[in-house]
Amino acid sequence: HAKAKGYWTALYSSQSLRWRNLDQFLIDDTLDRAAFRESLNAPAYNELAMDDRELNSIAAEELTQTSRPFFAVVNYNMLHFPYHTGESTPARNGSELREAYFQALLRFDECFGALLDALECSGKLQDTAIFFTADHGESPSSTDLECDNVMPLRVNQYNAEVLRVPFWI
Repeated sequence: HAKAKGYWTALYSSQSLRWRNLDQFLIDDTLDRAAFRESLNAPAYNELAMDDRELNSIAAEELTQTSRPFFAVVNYNMLHFPYHTGESTPARNGSELREAYFQALLRFDECFGALLDALECSGKLQDTAIFFTADHGESPSSTDLECDNVMPLRVNQYNAEVLRVPFWI
């Protein structure tokens, strides 16, 4: 619908969109830009995803340079297990995982803030509506993070923390 209204359309994802054939589901020739780990030839940084900071720089530059109104999805991965903290050694136990989660949340705040700053400096923020959501909920107090050596298996979990998907406008 955005394309039909003349918007420049884009999908930015730090994740591997080859996982479960997401690229075939999400990308077609109607998108003006699809930037994801494989299309950018970026190395894996957090299991299947590239460094979110690199993706954020690309999205901020391209969104501020387009002369048309845009509709874009920006999909970060830093809050997915094992959490993007900038550390080379992944967290292994409950307390380390909680700390890694909070560090990844700080990284998200930094990336999202940089994207908002870029839009504001370009004069586009005042005409931009931002919708925020996720593919699942998560909490550093969940039982997944209380146990040692347990990876959250969100695909097969249906507890309240996973099902409470954040959403705001």
